[in-house]
Amino acid sequence: MGLALFIIIGVMAGMFGLGAGWANVPVLNLLMGAPLKVAVSSSKFLLSITDTSAAWIYVNNGAVLPMMVVPSIIGIMLGSMVGVKILAKTKPAAVRYIVIIMLFFAGSRALLKGLGIWN
Repeated sequence: MGLALFIIIGVMAGMFGLGAGWANVPVLNLLMGAPLKVAVSSSKFLLSITDTSAAWIYVNNGAVLPMMVVPSIIGIMLGSMVGVKILAKTKPAAVRYIVIIMLFFAGSRALLKGLGIWN
């Protein structure tokens, strides 16, 4: 069941250019029984692999602006290093609430944007 859901998530992420973290964490945690911290870190690792493979398409087509990419990569690396340290010390319940709040915000924003309320 997990394999089938990850295939569906991967197809949706690739086809629509969506980040798949919104779906990876619940599948890993709720369906496959992975602890929340493991689910979050595994999702981040999966996203880094898929983002890297997608980025090569843009790099090969000359659609990458280094002035925008380099600062973003630096920010992502710094954020990942800080996030790992925080995640190691944070209780799983706090991580769960943070994930739920982020998913709620992202879902609400997508819904409002789809309805034309959020521009």
